[in-house]
Amino acid sequence: MTADWLQGPYVYALYSSYGFSKHDIAVLFVGGFGASMLFGTFIGAAADKLGRKRLCQVYCILYFLSCVTKHARDYWVLMVGRVLGGIATSLLFSSFESWMVCEHNARGYDAAALNDTFSLMYFGKTSYILHPTSYILHSFYLYLCPAHTTDQPRSQVTPSAPSSPV
Repeated sequence: MTADWLQGPYVYALYSSYGFSKHDIAVLFVGGFGASMLFGTFIGAAADKLGRKRLCQVYCILYFLSCVTKHARDYWVLMVGRVLGGIATSLLFSSFESWMVCEHNARGYDAAALNDTFSLMYFGKTSYILHPTSYILHSFYLYLCPAHTTDQPRSQVTPSAPSSPV
């Protein structure tokens, strides 16, 4: 989950290196966040119907496809990737935990063990407190040491996206 927090500055730099304007990049990000908001509202019901384990596998496929699209310089391919990433993020933050609870109950494990697992998840090594902290430190690092993501000057990179809002 920490990787999900840390990817933002890199993805922005990637899109910028492709020559897209700030507005076009913002629309790409909104497309991903909007897909997560839209699909997040019914992912839980889909997990109940289709199965939690299956949706965790779908997460892996969707996120893989989302990452593959990052190599394209076409605006609409990137938008499809952002939408797939948004759906995958909804699955990441719901299906895995519900699968764990379902399996825990199905196997008849002690309820205290589930409490311990969630305590470790939230306050242990992968703490939700560490995620924002790592993001802030990472952003500060990028400010001090900006990444160069392309050898081409920006004037030679031509975006394929329309400049007007969609």
